[in-house]
Amino acid sequence: MKKYMNKIAILVILILCACVLCACTENAATSIDISCSEGGTVELARYYNIMGNSVIGLTAVPTEGYTFVCWFVNGEFFGDEIEVSFVSEKKDYVIYAVFNKILDYEFQLKVGSTPGGSVNNVGGMYKEGTVVELVATATNGYRFVGWYTSGTHSLLSEETSYSCTTLFCETRITAVFIQADLFYVDICATEGGFVDELLENGFKEGATIKITAYAEKGYKFIGWYIDGVLIDYNVNLEYTVVNHDVRIVAKFVLDDGVVYTFDVDCTDGGTANIAHEEYTVGQKVVLVAQPADDYVFIGWYENGQELSVEYEFTYVMQARNTVINCVFGVPEESYRMVSVRMITDWEESDRGGKVSFTDESFAIGDKVVVEAQAYDGYYFIGWYLGGIRFIRSSRYEFTMNDKDIELFAVFVSENSVHKYN
Repeated sequence: MKKYMNKIAILVILILCACVLCACTENAATSIDISCSEGGTVELARYYNIMGNSVIGLTAVPTEGYTFVCWFVNGEFFGDEIEVSFVSEKKDYVIYAVFNKILDYEFQLKVGSTPGGSVNNVGGMYKEGTVVELVATATNGYRFVGWYTSGTHSLLSEETSYSCTTLFCETRITAVFIQADLFYVDICATEGGFVDELLENGFKEGATIKITAYAEKGYKFIGWYIDGVLIDYNVNLEYTVVNHDVRIVAKFVLDDGVVYTFDVDCTDGGTANIAHEEYTVGQKVVLVAQPADDYVFIGWYENGQELSVEYEFTYVMQARNTVINCVFGVPEESYRMVSVRMITDWEESDRGGKVSFTDESFAIGDKVVVEAQAYDGYYFIGWYLGGIRFIRSSRYEFTMNDKDIELFAVFVSENSVHKYN
């Protein structure tokens, strides 16, 4: 009897195995046709899961000099991953792998210069990512200003030696030179507009430049900026050249009609004509400070940064919710001294220039005017406060606050001016 039981058990196991095999092959694909374009092969791994569904795994293997692009299954895009897998149904499958040859393109680099100097390399054909060393040399009577891209006129470097990495497109670079006794004024615009093109970029100190900004459709002009600071919000700019190079940017923003909040927070001692309003980007907000009796107006501030010390101030709305602080003070509170010292080549000296200011002691809220004048053979490069240059103009006006101030007027010789600009 035991002998027959063993035979019966073996028969039952065989029957169960046959059932599992049938279940596993029930959803298997009828046929699989795999092919590929030139440049690679496809590896197929086929297996069965415990639920009886057939899973197809594919791996694309590009040959040297080629790259894998994508899969097509039954004529439809099936992804661009180099390894894919899917559960098959009971139908025919046509699988196609696409490969492309890696093309070794070269792109043109064009290097030029304005009058007054030369470059060591005029460019050529280079592969993307190639580093090209460029050197600019000024001729007598001229000085080098910087490397600029043609078209967008973006400043790349102010150093005479520049390592240029070639891009996936044609690139044009210009080395800009001007006469040594002139100052460079670079006028450019952000996306959304353009400006009048200057016939020349080198000017004498005190010269007046007139330029106009034009907004493209869907954009609006919001102001002229130097080093991120608004200098004028009118489209027609009249700029007086100072004794250093400047880059003036006409800023445009998308005219999307989004409204932002504008709040004015006043300290004790006065009010402003605006408390809470809403504006779109580029709108001009005229602010007027109104000090109370026995108080003086000190200034308009945003995030601790002084915007203006004038009672009436026009603010151009930016693309953000804005809070402006209107600060007042008591003039009798205390008197402070303003110490003005000169530094030449970072060492205290009475050489290089002279400074003058309206008085030596001031009340809070008083207007202070300081002015620096360089001697022959020297340049004035800026007013410094706490070791940091905060303004480059030789004339500086500000309203006295409740802290002692020690200003440094820094002069450098003509031979070393490039180190400080």
